[in-house]
Amino acid sequence: MTLQEKKELGLKLYLEGKSLSRISKELEINRLTLTKYVKSQGVGVTNPARKHRYNDDFFESINNEEKAYWLGFIYADGCINDRGKQKSLEITLQESDKDHLIKFTNSIGAVADLVKEKVVKLNGKEILTYKVVISSTKMCNDLIKHGATPRKSLTLKFPAHLPKHLIRHFIRGYMDGDGNIDSPRLRISVLGTQEFLLGLQNYFELLGATKTKITKKKDNKAFSFEKGGKEVLLILHNLYTNSNIYLDRKYQKALAHLTQQLQESKE
Repeated sequence: MTLQEKKELGLKLYLEGKSLSRISKELEINRLTLTKYVKSQGVGVTNPARKHRYNDDFFESINNEEKAYWLGFIYADGCINDRGKQKSLEITLQESDKDHLIKFTNSIGAVADLVKEKVVKLNGKEILTYKVVISSTKMCNDLIKHGATPRKSLTLKFPAHLPKHLIRHFIRGYMDGDGNIDSPRLRISVLGTQEFLLGLQNYFELLGATKTKITKKKDNKAFSFEKGGKEVLLILHNLYTNSNIYLDRKYQKALAHLTQQLQESKE
């Protein structure tokens, strides 16, 4: 077996859950050589003591649709917990959106089931939800670098640093978390900080949508942006056409509106 074949087999065994130390002994390959190869393939090397493995470097560079989408989703629905030396990312969703968390764990290359049940109390009732907790200071620091800061509900800013061709994927991710597509009415709404929503509004203007008033929610520190009418179709078309990742239930609402528009244009 050549050195390259050993490295490729070592990567396969590592993704299946074996430790680098064990693999290097079994394949008789230098551990440092194997570690460098694993990292060169975009796979994060984890602490052997850590139970779960995933790509810690996933958010280091936001350079494709998948990363831009999940960054937007985390802006809306993610929570970064900072405990000093250790940071963790937590995402909690309602029971019906469990599969979306599985999509996320697949995206970051998780090799174990990270989706767990979480019972929360709301208005005196216990509700089943699902959560993912990623204990990775590296991943959290990368997210913070890209604007997903702790206590973001008060400080969130629109990520003007992202490549222009990825902004629509980021927005789709954010709206899947903190947005709403009405059905059957042709209307969308988004929650966020005033500064973030101003950036969102500016993007929609570039698509041909007119400005809409941003209002503060009663008894809440959040602001709201709403838009109805035919301009919503411009927005939905931009966000969903030729897109590969989305929250399925919101995609179905967007698709229904876009399909109706297509049918009406043929009549």
